[in-house]
Amino acid sequence: MFYTADDIQNLKLDTHKPLIISDADEVIVHFAAPFKEYIKQRNLYVDFKSYALWGNVRHQHNNEPIDRQQIKPLVDDFLDHITDQQPLVEGAVANLCQLAQTAQVLILTNINTHQAQKRKKHLHNNGLEFPLISNSGPKGPIVNYLQSQIKEPVIFIDDIDKHITSVAQYVPHSLRLHFIASAELSQIEKQAAHSHIRCQNWDEIHNAIEQYWQGQHPPSPPATLIKN
Repeated sequence: MFYTADDIQNLKLDTHKPLIISDADEVIVHFAAPFKEYIKQRNLYVDFKSYALWGNVRHQHNNEPIDRQQIKPLVDDFLDHITDQQPLVEGAVANLCQLAQTAQVLILTNINTHQAQKRKKHLHNNGLEFPLISNSGPKGPIVNYLQSQIKEPVIFIDDIDKHITSVAQYVPHSLRLHFIASAELSQIEKQAAHSHIRCQNWDEIHNAIEQYWQGQHPPSPPATLIKN
């Protein structure tokens, strides 16, 4: 089943089990590679010079970037058609299923409800039978709500700096892991300032979580969070 922010109260959590909250795009499923292939059909290409789509998606005929307001419709069109075909990141299924023997796992992804239905089915068909939450905007508030429902640690995994920062603001005692599956994008983006560990693959994620559960303190985030 999948949930939204409006009905998240219907999600029942075990108060005495740790909670792993993972993003999907570029964490569990690949985004950049299939997106590159998909936009070729629209006479576009992407040349990642930064960890963003705006400014990097260009017209094939003149190499000019597309307008900023065209980015969201393009991404939505891609997700509407390809969500149920995105390749799984190596090691994601095996490691999440192993971790789920100890913890409860949730997938928190910023896509609309139509796309969430397709993503949930795609992940389920590939062995990831975990609840999926369709979100929009910063992830800190919803992670804070989920954290309030349990008494055990929360682990948050994402590829995007702003979501990691948001969770740091709302759930400062969470373990925050930064992971970008795409080797190309991983080279472009530095470690998120409020993440504890930058992981390079799912084995490293698994190891970092196991060490955390065993009481080993993770490194301090590179930046100190300043609250307004």
